[in-house]
Amino acid sequence: MPMFDPQSSVPLRVQALFATMQTIVRAAAVPCAIFIVGMTLLGSALDLSNQGESGGGMIALNAAGLVAGFALCRAMLDKSGLSSITAGRSFGAYFGLCIVTGLGTVVGFLLLIVPGVVLLIRWLPAFGFLLGDGEGVSQSLSSSWNRTRGHFWVLLAGSMMPFFLLALAGGSYVMVDMGSAVPDSVWLIVANLAIYASTAGWSAYGIAAYALLKDERNALSDVFG
Repeated sequence: MPMFDPQSSVPLRVQALFATMQTIVRAAAVPCAIFIVGMTLLGSALDLSNQGESGGGMIALNAAGLVAGFALCRAMLDKSGLSSITAGRSFGAYFGLCIVTGLGTVVGFLLLIVPGVVLLIRWLPAFGFLLGDGEGVSQSLSSSWNRTRGHFWVLLAGSMMPFFLLALAGGSYVMVDMGSAVPDSVWLIVANLAIYASTAGWSAYGIAAYALLKDERNALSDVFG
């Protein structure tokens, strides 16, 4: 039985996800480090200068995050051997997919929370289909939705690690407001580090889901070979 068949056990599929994610991170170790360190430095600098919550500061940080996130996803796909030769490389399509998935999940969370969680998980591999297979925005969302059928609970269980890092970031910001004995600058740096490590981890997790789901006949020879 294939290791990511819906009939396979949950632990086996979670293990496959983490093993694939680990392989992707190792292959793209340098781009991951550049993304985490670079975005942590930028975010921390804006926070420490009290520009992080200003309109200009937020725009600059979000713009840098989009460009860096696009480059990171491309690097993960390329260095893991998951990009097809004819795959698209459009930042515009990536930006469009970010808008659609972001708005969809936010609206879902605002409505009943559960729809937001469902969309977040079912659209998880969409960026792989967009940048790895060169599909359009709507087609990548459709492919992601169809391929994740039967794997929702497995993908949700495996997503706890990035969520834990986000919780750590939130806790670090709370410590700043509480006036901890540890300098605020330290907590702000820890918070930013947790945020961007979580972002990189989430990207790798999504690419891992794409790698395992993109072709049921594919034995991941390119990833594990």
